[in-house]
Amino acid sequence: MLAAANRHVNLFNFLRRKNFLRESTVRKIDDEGNSALHVAAVYSKYKLWPIPGAAAQMQWEIKWFEYVKYSMPRVSFRRNNKEKSAEEIFTETHTSLVKAGAEWLVKTSESRSVVAALIAAVAFATSASIPGGIDEMTGKPKLQEHTAFEIFAISSLVVLVILMYSCVVN
Repeated sequence: MLAAANRHVNLFNFLRRKNFLRESTVRKIDDEGNSALHVAAVYSKYKLWPIPGAAAQMQWEIKWFEYVKYSMPRVSFRRNNKEKSAEEIFTETHTSLVKAGAEWLVKTSESRSVVAALIAAVAFATSASIPGGIDEMTGKPKLQEHTAFEIFAISSLVVLVILMYSCVVN
């Protein structure tokens, strides 16, 4: 139970490999009727994975809970003395982390949109400017006959279209 509660992956894996997670061991509960799965479901800001970002933290919390759940026999899926399942405890104790993760994702997507808009502006400026300048007599680009000019013009236009689409979608 302590390995599951404190997220000690190596110790939990050792116990699993040595077949210590048998039914007789897993049936053990604490004073509140919690099994190892119940204590693995509890989120505490003091028992964090060494991962920055609330969304990534939540992802690891889910993975840990699922790992513990599928490592244990079915007999351990019971309710505690407060009539709560491990899933209910997980949902209740992780609400603040879910909220923080959602805020982090919104901020990240906003900053991504700003960066995409800046790149789109640069792409527009490069596609609007003509390398080599314009011939004063004809009004056509001086490097029009060169293959590199055509490649530049086409790739500049493609980048501009992709970035504008990216800005609209985000």
